[in-house]
Amino acid sequence: MTDRRLILGVHLGISRRTFALTDPEQNLDESLRIAQLADEGGLDLLFRGDFIQFKKEAVNPDRPIFALDPLVETTALAAHTKRIGLVATLSTTFNVPYILARQLQTLDHISGGRIGWNAVTSFDGEGHFGLDVIPDQPERYRLASEFIDILNALWSSWSPGSLYIGDDGLLKVDKNKIRDVDYRGTYRSSRGGLGVPRSRQGWPLQFQAGASSYGIAFAAQYAEAIFAAAPTAGHAERFYASIHDAVKARGDGRQPPVILPALILTLADTAEAAREKYVQANAHINYASGVKALEGQLNGIRLDDLDLDQPVPIERFNTEGSAEGRRRISRQQLYRELVESGLTLRRILEIHSIGNTHHIFVGSYDEAAAYIRDWYDKRRADGFLVGFYGDEQGLENFLEHVAPQLADIRQPVDTPRDLARAPGRAGAGMSAHRLALSASGN
Repeated sequence: MTDRRLILGVHLGISRRTFALTDPEQNLDESLRIAQLADEGGLDLLFRGDFIQFKKEAVNPDRPIFALDPLVETTALAAHTKRIGLVATLSTTFNVPYILARQLQTLDHISGGRIGWNAVTSFDGEGHFGLDVIPDQPERYRLASEFIDILNALWSSWSPGSLYIGDDGLLKVDKNKIRDVDYRGTYRSSRGGLGVPRSRQGWPLQFQAGASSYGIAFAAQYAEAIFAAAPTAGHAERFYASIHDAVKARGDGRQPPVILPALILTLADTAEAAREKYVQANAHINYASGVKALEGQLNGIRLDDLDLDQPVPIERFNTEGSAEGRRRISRQQLYRELVESGLTLRRILEIHSIGNTHHIFVGSYDEAAAYIRDWYDKRRADGFLVGFYGDEQGLENFLEHVAPQLADIRQPVDTPRDLARAPGRAGAGMSAHRLALSASGN
């Protein structure tokens, strides 16, 4: 056994068969189907992404996606699964630290210590909360730092040993081992303790999903695991190295967080059959609508005058763009890399429609297993959050034909936090502050 283990999870949003739904209430049924399959199939995580904002003009009338609350949905999934880790995406800009700390820690208890949360700063949605403007990116990350500092302080306020079994065989509390929190920041403050003790894994696993320079610095300080977009192998290698370099530069002794890109799969017994599935699925793509949607993401860059089957001129990216587009600079950079690689507009629109810059693989089951192993061996990723395209039985087929071929580099874990503590990685992904809290009981 090496000092690493391959992590395999499911990205719920990419895997749900929303195109086959006939009733909004089927959203939860579909999520439960995927969660239970992944749980029974021995996968490590179920990841629930989220965009808190809602814009009617962004809705695809032919493939509606209903934005169920991720924390509520995760609670339902926890009640119907047994061992798989469950990760919900939540905003640090539009939530209250104490309330979220209480909700997540409660859910960690309910689930038996299986919860993680993906911290995002949100680039949109201020109108929903009565705000005229959203803080700029640097300020959102400063706010997020204070947010997570408060959560960590609240979760660690119950020291190990604060709960014990008394001589009468009943549960007791040592109040001297419960600390009051007194955090006063520039953006967030919290005083007093948390009424929920530590869970079996201590507290929820910390995910992060930002790829800008601010996001990388934030991940180096706080993240135990990272959800990443990796459209190309080269990008994956550079991002992996940048995270490891950023952690090393901090000099606080922590190991890098595990890095888990999304991987969208179209698979079959042969590569030819997989390609046929992929082409058939692409027949549903509305390229005209896709151009408008992509223009909105690319800082207002114009694309509607271009030939679908010609490469996009890189000169189109030499513009400052709109203020709204600049909210997601890192996403624009991912598309710029695709343009620089010479892809046609049609291919870029397919990538946008299918996975919004997440990596796409089309091939046989054997090829997929070899592909995953190659990325893992070359340290482009520590694992993947898989999704499926053009195949209603994608997860079932992955569990039957692909996952067993990777068993030699995987290992069962007890809680999500153990994913970042694989053999040889004790304390991996934990900040020095968290390590000290866990070790000392403070």
